[in-house]
This record gives sequence, C-alpha cells and structure tokens, in this order.
Amino acid sequence: MKFVRIGRCVFAMCCSLSMLNAHAQQTPKTASNQAMKIVPKTAAKLSPTEEELQRRVTPKISKLDFRGALNEVSIMIVSDTANATLYNVRAALNTQLYNFADAARDYDKIIALQPKNVYAYQSRAQLRLEHLNNTEGALQDWTRVVALDSLNPSAWYSRGALYQTMQQFEEARRDYTQCLRTGIGENATVLTQRGFCAMKLKQSSDAMNDFNAAISITDSATKRSIAAFDAFFYRGSLHFQRRKFAEAIFDFDAALRLNDQSGETYYLRGYAKMLGGRTEDGCIDLSQANELKYAQAAALIEQYCDVVGNLDSLRRYTMPTVTVTAGRSRVEIAMTDSRRLLGRVTALVGNPSLQQQNVLPTSTFAFQNPPGMMSPFDCNKQRLEMSRPSQINIGCVAQVLQEELRKVPDATVRTMVDNIMNTANDLYIMETTGQDTRAGTASGVGQDINKNQAMLIRLRLAEQFRDLNDLLEKMQGAKKQTK
Repeated sequence: MKFVRIGRCVFAMCCSLSMLNAHAQQTPKTASNQAMKIVPKTAAKLSPTEEELQRRVTPKISKLDFRGALNEVSIMIVSDTANATLYNVRAALNTQLYNFADAARDYDKIIALQPKNVYAYQSRAQLRLEHLNNTEGALQDWTRVVALDSLNPSAWYSRGALYQTMQQFEEARRDYTQCLRTGIGENATVLTQRGFCAMKLKQSSDAMNDFNAAISITDSATKRSIAAFDAFFYRGSLHFQRRKFAEAIFDFDAALRLNDQSGETYYLRGYAKMLGGRTEDGCIDLSQANELKYAQAAALIEQYCDVVGNLDSLRRYTMPTVTVTAGRSRVEIAMTDSRRLLGRVTALVGNPSLQQQNVLPTSTFAFQNPPGMMSPFDCNKQRLEMSRPSQINIGCVAQVLQEELRKVPDATVRTMVDNIMNTANDLYIMETTGQDTRAGTASGVGQDINKNQAMLIRLRLAEQFRDLNDLLEKMQGAKKQTK
C-alpha cells in the first residue's frame, strides 16, 4: 500500500521565489507589480548596481518583457562578473521564463561568490528537486542550509521530506524532530509525517503518539487541511495493521469527511469492514474505490464480493456518490447520476419473481410526509445501516431522484419525478396497511388481491422509471448534438 503523501506540500514551509509562475494566474497589472520585486530595493540610498537595475531592468519588467529584462541583466553581468545581486536577479528572471538549468547555474555563481548565502542554497535546492530531477543535489543543498542555519525549520522539514521520499525514514524522523525543536512548536503536518516515518520503522507507539498529537491540535479552523486528513488516514492505517478494525473504520470515516475522493481510503475502510465481518458494507466501499480508479480494489471485489448474497441487488440500489465533474454542469451531473440509478432499479422493480426470492424490498418509510423529510444523504445512511439488501427502501430511491433532479429546468422531468414519488407512496400504503389506495378502503378479499395490486404498482413504478430514464437520455443526447 502506498502511504506517502508529500506532493506539493513538501516545500509548503520553505522560502520560494516570489515570481515563480505568478503571471500565469494574475492580471497583467498584478503580475507587473509582482515582477517588480525581482529588482532589489533598499530603504537607504540605492547602490550603483541597484540604480542601474531600476533604470534598465525595471521598465521592461513593468511591461512583462521578461526576455528583454533578462538581456539587460546579462549585459550588466558581462561588465561586473563578481556581482551576486545581478546573478540573483537573472536567476529569478530565468526561473520566470522556465529556464531552470540556467537559473541553477546563476545560483552556482552566487554560491561561489558567497559560500554562506542561505537563500541561494534554498532556491537551488527547490530548482533541483522540482524541475531538474536532481534529488541528491537538492539533499546536499538542504544539508548545507541546516549547517549554516540550524534554527531554520523549513530547511529541517524540507530535508526530512526528501529523506522520506528516498525511504530513509530514520533520517527523515530525526529531521522532523529537529524541525519541531526550532521554535515552531507543535505542528500537525510535521507531527503527521514524523508519525508516518515511525510507522514505517515499526515504531507503532511513537507513531500513534504523533498521530494523536496531530489530530488533537487540528482545531475547527484547520480540520479541512491536508494535515488533518493525513493524520486520520495514517492513524487508521496503523489501527488496520494492528487489526483494530473498529478504530480503523472510525478514522477512515473522519478522513473521508475531509476528502471523499480518496480511493485508497475507501479501499482500506472496505477491507477493514470485510475483515470485521461486514462483508456487504465492505464491498460497497471497494466498489467506490474502484470507481475512483484505485487499482487494488478490483482484485478484492473479484475475490470476495461475487459470493456475497444479494450483493447484485444491493449494487442496483446504490446511488453513485462519485462523478467526474470536469467541464460539466451540476444539472448535467445530476442527470447522469440519476440515469445510472434508474438503470440499477428498473429491472429489479419490474421483475415479479424477485419478490418471491426475498430480494425485492418492501417500503419502510411513510412517503406521505412532505418532500424533503429524508435527504439523499439520510437515504444513503439508511441504506448503509441495513443488514440485508431486501430491506432497502424503494421510496428512498424515489426521494434521491427527487432531490437530484429538482434543479433540472424542465417541467416534464419534475412532474415525472413527482409521479414516481406518489407511486412509491401508494406502494408504501399498500404494503403497510393492505389497503387499496385508489378506493381508500381495505380490500378485504384476501392476500392474493393485495399481492396483485402491489405487483401492479411495482410494474407502474418500473414503467415510470423507464420513461424518466428515456427522457433524460433524450435530453442529454440533444445537448451532445448541439455541441
């Protein structure tokens, strides 16, 4: 299992170049203002070099002419090859223009002129790691930084993160400890990563202490942070390794509330549920992990989930909770998800033989209550709490459809969904009271008549589901043709 989650947060605590890619996300005016920071300014009188930069380079930067500014600085360097300030400005301009190797060579010059220039080592370390694929070089630079400035927390953290990516967990753990000792106090990110390293070193008690500390300091203002997600995820993974499945599920639940797009978390939670005896619930999570393209989920599904009783009917009633949203409107997403749900329930509702197999569910919720009394989330929660697929509520499916499609700007769609809800209500009354809803009196003729009437209602539901699906399919097909 792959647990390392450093990514873009590796250098979250590090100094970075102020102009790196800034103009790509900003207006020209804002980018120009940011670019002006490339040229150094001092509160006192400017040096001759700084005056020359202000005269020759600043006007070009203000117009976002970075290549012109780079040429001007290069000309200045020809006549002043020992000026670290000029190399620093050119390095920033080269970085701005994605000339990363040239920027690194500029920092080489600065370091040769000023061997104790911490900023140059830090900047070159970032370039080497992020753009030049030179991990060893970056590690050497951060080692030099901590030697020059032992109270620099970002340097200790960054070198620790590098050690962690290189799977040198003992060294990484020592650097994270030094980071915590340099005055930043308790920090959830550092504690979480140090705990991860301890977990990889089989130091379970130390890892648990770090995860607990990280979680305890993620207050309400930071609970949605990456650090909080990682802390719950890693602690859940540690509980999983210790075969404490209930505790693991609790932590994975918390992690998914912070990030519901983590396929690995669904996979581990599903696996924990299965090992804890909740095979059907575990298979639901594995299915979700599979939808999120987590590769290991498919093997467990094939191995365990095909032999689960009534699992197919359970899947038919499962409302998709993960949808690829890129470039699609909320209405389009709702229509697609609703069509998937309709496809899962139509055959089941319309098949008379399934009732005899104890697969077709009976209603357990009074749908004569006003719409909105049970949200799709509550329906999903109710479904997950069911011990058997045969207890899943058809009316809940109707409620989910009503909630999903309420914003579709088509009166016919809303009318059809309302009709489905009314039919589900009829089915509820028929199954719970044995009354003919159209006549308003007890049928009193026998159970066979009631069963026949309930079967007719189910067939009507199946027809309504199909009609709604056809309409949504037609609407989506028309939109694709217009595009």
